[in-house]
Parts: sequence; C-alpha cells; structure tokens
Amino acid sequence: MKKIKVVFVIEIPEHGGLTRCNLDIVESLQYDYDISIFHGYTQKGEEEKIKRIWQRQHTELFLFKIRRRFKGFLNIIFFLIQYVYIFNQKLEEIRPTIVITNSFIAAIAVGLLKVKYHYKHIHIFHGYRTDEELSLYDFQFSHLNRLAILKITLSARMQGFLQKIGIMFSDVNLVTSEFSKNLFIKHFSRIPTVFYPPIPLYPHKQIPNNPELNVGIANRIEPRKGIHIFVNAAKIILGKTKNIHFHIFGYVSQEQYFMALFNQESFLNMSWHGPLDYQQLLEAYKHIDVLVMPSTTGETLGFSTLEALSMGIPVIGSDSGATPEILKQISSELIYNILPKDLAAKIMWFENLDQDKKRILSKNCVEFVRNRYNVKQFVDFFDDLITSICPTEVVFKQ
Repeated sequence: MKKIKVVFVIEIPEHGGLTRCNLDIVESLQYDYDISIFHGYTQKGEEEKIKRIWQRQHTELFLFKIRRRFKGFLNIIFFLIQYVYIFNQKLEEIRPTIVITNSFIAAIAVGLLKVKYHYKHIHIFHGYRTDEELSLYDFQFSHLNRLAILKITLSARMQGFLQKIGIMFSDVNLVTSEFSKNLFIKHFSRIPTVFYPPIPLYPHKQIPNNPELNVGIANRIEPRKGIHIFVNAAKIILGKTKNIHFHIFGYVSQEQYFMALFNQESFLNMSWHGPLDYQQLLEAYKHIDVLVMPSTTGETLGFSTLEALSMGIPVIGSDSGATPEILKQISSELIYNILPKDLAAKIMWFENLDQDKKRILSKNCVEFVRNRYNVKQFVDFFDDLITSICPTEVVFKQ
C-alpha cells in the first residue's frame, strides 16, 4: 500500500457514464492508495441512491448536502461558499496528499484551500453540461450544435481565465480525449494531459446467428444526446424492413422533449426501457448487437461507447466530439454524418455484413479497448503522475 492519501470530490449522483467512469477509476486505485470520496448531492432522496452507487467500493465515503437558494450567478456563489465550508472541515481531518476534482465549483473551492493544506490538486475535465438552456426539443441540428459549442467555449474561456489569475491552483489538468485537449488548449496556460480511464474486462458477447438485428442507444433523453436522430433513423428503417428492433436505455432529463418524440406515433419495433443502474445496463448490453452514439454536441469521451466496445459490441457513432477519435482506431466505417438518413444507412450497412465480418469487427473492438483502456496502464499512468508531482516530504504515513 502506497503511503499516499487521495481524496476524490465527486458531484455526479446519477447512474450516468461519468459516475461509472469514476467508479472504475476508484476501483482501479483503491488497493494502492488510501482513498476518500466526497460526494455532493442536491435533490431530496439522493443520499441513499449515492450510498448504493458506492457500496461496492472499499473506500471512505463522505456525503454532503448542497442547498439551492438562488438562481443564476448568485447560486454559483452560494454553492462555492458551501463547498469551501464543508471541505475546510474535512480536509483538516483527512490531511490528504492528493485531491482530485471533476467539477468546476469544487475545483475552485479545492484550489482556494490548497494554500492552507498544501496538497496537490488534479482536475479532470470530463466535459460540460450544455443542455440547461435548451428549452423544449429542436430537431434543427445546426441550431443545437452552435448553441452548445458556444456554451462549452464560454465555459472553457472562463475556467482558463481563472487559472491564469491563480484561482484554480490545479497542478495537473487531465482530459479524456484529444478532442477535449484541443477544446481547452487555446484557453489554458497549462496544457492538459490526455489520460485513458480504465474499462473493466467485461465478458465478450458472441455475435449470434439471429435474423433480427437489435440496435441500442444508452443515453440521457435530451436533444444534445441525439435521441431524435436515433428515432428518425429508426422511422426510415422501419419503413423498409421489420427485421430490426430498436432499444432505448436512459432516463428522461427533458420531459417535453421525450413526450414530443414518443407521442408522435408508436413503433412496434421500438422499446424504451427507462433508466438502468450500472449492473442492469451491463446486462442489457448482452441483448444488443450494435450500439449507436448519435450525440450532436461532442462527447468528450463517451463511456457507454467504451463499455460496449469492451464487450465486443460494435458502436456506430456520429462524426462529432471524441466519438470518431475512438471509432477510427477500429474502423472508419463505424462513423456516420450526423443526419438521420446517414445513420439509417449505416445501420443497414451493419445489418448486411456477413457473420464473419461482424465477428472480426467485434474482436477488434475488444482488443482496442483492452490495449488502450486497461486497468494496469491506467494505474501505471497514475503512479507516474503522483511521482512527478509529489515530493517525499508531502506524503503522509498511514
């Protein structure tokens, strides 16, 4: 056991890809490092859900309630005050060597307290939520894309400015893709480092000799995740063949958008399975032949993509964000233009592949993930990172 105390500040309470990514990071490091998790929540009833998410981890969990009293910028300031107050108490008790953050407000609070507690600060830029101001659904991709990219750019510029004037004192900025690095590099004085998070070794799904193709999507039900593109592509395909069944896994974050999509007409060959927890989603993947990632605003990683690939399930992804960065390493044939008709054509292309080609593609998916996103490679990366930023005198003995 290395004599280093690591604190993860986690702010994502739902069963999303980001939470699953954090689960796998913690699980990969828990046997080498003394890990504590700070997990914030805002909604009533979330405390028990968070405990269930982290119950499989051999770590110490600190839950803290973040209260909402204002709107807009005042609410951000109020959040920041709460973070500083809570962290000041806990960091005094733990005295960590490393603090890792993955949210903007937490990073500022941790940066402000760094002067007092002298830990090293690592910030992971997973990406930014860009859907809050996208009221109602809008099938005009160009409009959605411009608005979302504008918000991402403004957020990156603000964070870059704060880092330049010394408010965010992170010693290392980590990103999960070259796409993210290129997005932030022009705003930050310190170049972010790309890292590859660990993906567990899931059982390899065998390609069945089944006349019906099962196509899945695992995403939040909201415009920027491209659910409308998936649905419209399904409509095109189901007008030609009934041998393809479509499955939607995810929770509804924008109800009006959801109702507009699924009240238009009912599809005999389309099923919505609702939100699934970590284990349920992995079980659902076993019944999917190909996964679709149709996001319109640039996934900075796409954890669902990597999970599916690790099981040997090919992923058809849009040419937006980090998705093509991943898929081109396997086959450029898996990448499509963002329009529904192009997605429909790509799904039909996959259906028409012979079984041998599908098996080779499946095998290549597994090998790619296991070579780039394996646990040992990540632990070695983290060990080297800690060695580079932690002099011996700041390591606390257990």
